[in-house]
Amino acid sequence: MSYYGLLPISLRESISGVIFGYLFLLIINYIFKYIRNIDGIGEGDFELLAFIGSFTGIIGCWMSITIGSLLGSLYGMLCLFFVHSDNRTHFVQTRKIPFGPFLAFGALIFVFMQKQIFNYLFLS
Repeated sequence: MSYYGLLPISLRESISGVIFGYLFLLIINYIFKYIRNIDGIGEGDFELLAFIGSFTGIIGCWMSITIGSLLGSLYGMLCLFFVHSDNRTHFVQTRKIPFGPFLAFGALIFVFMQKQIFNYLFLS
């Protein structure tokens, strides 16, 4: 779509967004797997962030990761807050929180509020 001028980013930005999005999570997963011997991120998340990067570029990937991580962390803390204290250790050790919905929501927030985000970051 960027090749035909249907996106506000160039073809180079789109391709670099795909590469950045996929490799960023892949490298984090390799580090986690080296330390813990289990996968920490599902492969669908790699592909989702690559897809997000193809439409938003590297900056959109980075903002999606940032917003998605903040929202996912908030969700995880709320889950811990509402779990009974007797089950909290079991909950922490066994609970898997999907990252994909938070990445997608972060991308939506970035796409619809891009101007406001840039004004806040660069003009304040």
